[in-house]
Amino acid sequence: MSYLTYDEYQALGFKLEEQQFTQYLKRAESQIDSVARAFYRSVDIDTDQVEDRVTAFKTAICEQVDFLAYAGSETSYQLAQNDYNSVSIGRLSLSPKNGLADTVVGGVCMEARDLLGRYGLLFTGV
Repeated sequence: MSYLTYDEYQALGFKLEEQQFTQYLKRAESQIDSVARAFYRSVDIDTDQVEDRVTAFKTAICEQVDFLAYAGSETSYQLAQNDYNSVSIGRLSLSPKNGLADTVVGGVCMEARDLLGRYGLLFTGV
């Protein structure tokens, strides 16, 4: 069962084509589920009365889908593999301050983590 439909994705203001959305959805849901400790595997997302938490969770999935599409990678090791420290062409040398791999923690982009954190979905205590 998927947490998010394409119509919900669009309603939340995101713009990828349906084919790209579908391509990255399962991986994004898996990554978000992982850092949220599978919260919505034990709580029914359709009956959760904290609507802001549900919206934040679904928006985090949207952010992760868009991030994966932008990066063109589905896993953190692919991001790290595609990252570069510097490029030199003739006299031109480029050294980015941060690469894409620096914008993820636990395989999840910072925007998604921020949304999840606001509603306690990153809580790891007892």
